[in-house]
Amino acid sequence: MSLPHSDDLYKHIAQPPPDFSKVPPLFRSTPLMRHHNASKPRLIKETTVTKPQNNTKHTSLKLSGSKPIPTFNKQATFDTSELTKLLGEIMEEKLQQLKKDEIERTEVIGGNQVLANPVQNELKRELEKVESELKLNNEKIKNIEMEKQSILFENESLKNQLNVLKRTVETTNGNWEMEKQMNVNAQNKIQELLETIQSLNKQNNFLQSELEKIEDKLIHSEKERRKLHNEVMELKGNVRVFCRVRPPLKNEGISVDVTDNNAVIVNSINFSGKKEKIKFGFDRAFDSDSTQQDIFEEISQLVQSSLDGYQTCIFAYGQTGSGKTYTMEGTNDKPGMIPLTVHKIFTTIEELKTLGWQFKINVKYVEIYNNNIFDLLVNGEESKKLQIKYNGPLVILPEANVIEVFEAEEVDHLINIATRNRAVAATKCNAQSSRSHSIFMMDLCGRNIGSNEQRFGGLTLVDLAGSERLDESGAKGERLEETKNINKSLSALGDVIVAIANKDSHIPYRNSKLTELLQNCLGSDSKTLMFVNISSDQQDTLETISSLRFATKVNTCVIGTAKRHVQ
Repeated sequence: MSLPHSDDLYKHIAQPPPDFSKVPPLFRSTPLMRHHNASKPRLIKETTVTKPQNNTKHTSLKLSGSKPIPTFNKQATFDTSELTKLLGEIMEEKLQQLKKDEIERTEVIGGNQVLANPVQNELKRELEKVESELKLNNEKIKNIEMEKQSILFENESLKNQLNVLKRTVETTNGNWEMEKQMNVNAQNKIQELLETIQSLNKQNNFLQSELEKIEDKLIHSEKERRKLHNEVMELKGNVRVFCRVRPPLKNEGISVDVTDNNAVIVNSINFSGKKEKIKFGFDRAFDSDSTQQDIFEEISQLVQSSLDGYQTCIFAYGQTGSGKTYTMEGTNDKPGMIPLTVHKIFTTIEELKTLGWQFKINVKYVEIYNNNIFDLLVNGEESKKLQIKYNGPLVILPEANVIEVFEAEEVDHLINIATRNRAVAATKCNAQSSRSHSIFMMDLCGRNIGSNEQRFGGLTLVDLAGSERLDESGAKGERLEETKNINKSLSALGDVIVAIANKDSHIPYRNSKLTELLQNCLGSDSKTLMFVNISSDQQDTLETISSLRFATKVNTCVIGTAKRHVQ
């Protein structure tokens, strides 16, 4: 490794140059000024030139460290061999001097090297320290540069955020100004609305007062309507009879004609064999072309009476196969009086809600078979005989299923259940003859939340079993017993109606379960409508006349003024 120049070292080391005065004398024979050869001093021996003592011109040379060169006469002859020898000695002497100088220089350099090693080591340590610091500083500079870049990036991001915030502030300020203006407008609008509300409140108070007056008038008008409706019904009779003619089933001619919508003429042959026309008059007569809806329109007023707090009853009477069940129950596409009545009741209840009326409706459905009462809303195997009880003058069935209903569809479902459970059988007169009397009972309890008035009405719909002549029915065994019980109960119903018509002191209600259960409907507190269903076939003429005579007897019955049940 070459030794660096001293001037270069002194530039990096803040120390004075080494003191060479302390170098041993051996190394101080020649002053050391520079470390490189170009600056090394040389010892120059003195060379003198002396003039010759005589007049002869010659030259004497003396080289440093060499023998003097003898003078010579320019005019003398020059001896080249001596000169060559002399020059050789001089060169030898010069060479020896150079070797000596080299040795001295080497010794000086070696001494200087000994002196320079500690300095060099110190310098190396300083250099390593500086290099380490430099490396550390470079790392710091690199980190600072990275941090600078990060700060610049963050600064740029913050500038962008600041710009966004500035725009947001500008937008917010604009929105705030708009909202401020909208708020002012809203305040003005609120003030206008408050003034309008005050005006409307005044109008509302006035209208409320007028409404109360109108409601009072409406309640009074409703009472008048019920009163007039009841008077009309009483004028028509609390016991009314409608006749319905079934279309002929066979092409044997028609024996019945309907005239003037209230008269029925039967073409018959008397005992002497002569043809005669027997005329029967009723409150309303329907020919074979009348529809279920035509008939229901005539009885709908009676349905209204049940909602007004009256006990009402509709029952169908007639021979087997005359259309009683069709009239009362109907079919899916042609519903009868029971489903039509139920739907009418629920429709009217919805209308009465606007007048403050609320109703609770309970339903029972039973049949009387062989003079025993069974629940049609219970499966036939589980059904048991029901016993009639009395609650004061009222007849009740405490063991019967009582189901509260809230819509007409629920009642339709119950009717379907009852239809499946009802006793039917084939007879000679009818392939599907009802062998029992079915009785559908609906209790209606209404309350007016305004006047606190309460009403307790009821609607009973009865499909009587078909009457048959024993000699024509072909009944035997069980069917014979059924026919006897049916005819007996129908006969008891006739006896009760006759007793009521004659105003007898005793009415034989308890002669059969049918009349005992219907006494609430047949008494003086009720309104009753009877359908007499007849056949127009000539072969049924005798049964038709018998049914019409029974219906005429009922039509002449006056049971007095119906009583309205209100609190």
